Amino acid sequence: SDITKNLMESLGYTNNEVNWARGIVTGINNTLLTMWKDSFILRRLPAAGHSGNANFVPMASRLGFCVRDIITCIAAFTLVPMFAAYLNERQSENKNALMSNASVSAITVPASMQFATTVLHIACIRYQRTYPNPSLHDITSSIRKDYLGSVAARIGRIIPAFGIGGIGNTKLLETTTQWAHDLDRKKRIA
Repeated sequence: SDITKNLMESLGYTNNEVNWARGIVTGINNTLLTMWKDSFILRRLPAAGHSGNANFVPMASRLGFCVRDIITCIAAFTLVPMFAAYLNERQSENKNALMSNASVSAITVPASMQFATTVLHIACIRYQRTYPNPSLHDITSSIRKDYLGSVAARIGRIIPAFGIGGIGNTKLLETTTQWAHDLDRKKRIA
C-alpha cells in the first residue's frame, strides 16, 4: 500500500484518490498472494484421503474472496481517514482521551465492515464446498447458521491486523518521518 501511496502522491493525485487506490490495489494483491500461498500449501497438504484436486477453489469463490478483501482494504485505507475526518469535524480532539479519533476510526471501521463482508465470506466458502452443485438454499441456510460466530471470529482477526496494526504503522511512520526530518536538519546545520 505504501508503494501505491508514494507513486500516486508523486504523480500529484489527491489524498482521497490515493486512499481509494491503496484500498483497491492492496485488496487485489492480498487476494492474489493468498491464492498463490493457498495453492502452494494445498498441493503439498491435501485434505485427508484426497488428492490435491480435492482442494479446488471455483473461480466464483475466488472472485468473491477478492471482492471481500478489496472491501476490507478500502475500509482500512479509504474509509478510516474519511471517518476520522468526520469525527474531527463533529467533535474536537480530546488530548486526555484514551484514544484519538483516528485510532477509534482505525479500529471501528474495519471491524464494522465485517458485518457486511462475512455474508460474502460464508457464501464463497459454502459455494466452494458444494461445487459443482451449489444451491442457493444451502448457501443461505449456512449464512443464517454461521453468521454471528463468523462475524465475531472475523472481527477478532481484523482488529489486531488492521486496527492495532494500522495504529502502530501510523505511529511508526510518524516517528521515523520525524526522525528523518530531524536528522536532515542536523546535517544542514553542521
